[in-house]
Amino acid sequence: MYGYLDEAAGTGWDTAAISDVAWDYQSSCGKCKEVKCKATGFKDGYGQWLDRKNVCFDTSASVVVTITDTCPCSYPGNYYSNKRWCCGDMYHMDLSLWAFEKIADPKWGVIALSWRDVPCWHKPNKRAKNKYGQRSSAERSAPRGWKAAFDLRPFKKVQGENTYGRKLRGALSA
Repeated sequence: MYGYLDEAAGTGWDTAAISDVAWDYQSSCGKCKEVKCKATGFKDGYGQWLDRKNVCFDTSASVVVTITDTCPCSYPGNYYSNKRWCCGDMYHMDLSLWAFEKIADPKWGVIALSWRDVPCWHKPNKRAKNKYGQRSSAERSAPRGWKAAFDLRPFKKVQGENTYGRKLRGALSA
């Protein structure tokens, strides 16, 4: 886990957690995936049908997320265990609110995704934008007490034509 993340570095607060039983879990931390909302229905691990055919804002738009955490399957005594979604019935990613609300309304909670591995600097052909305006209500303020120094990702300072900032080191190549 990276801890608190700097909104202006790497993919910012567009992050995800994948299940610890996913086939690519062992090498996933710090890697990036391009995700799109997929207009379809599906059954969850308990056989419940979830109709999500009309929940995507734009199925051709995508967001790039950094894998920063784990969706824990089953750990006795761990309140955060999540057997319903994280135990391997299907490939599963928990998207941060900031990433989720760019591709679908968060009220749906669970949506189908298509994804692919990409370098963290990847720019989608059609970038998903926040339907709620430039910045979501959750993005208007950082968590109380948050400082950029809390971000534990390995950064290096970079200077471009029009920007000066920080980029993720090590996650820049595919």
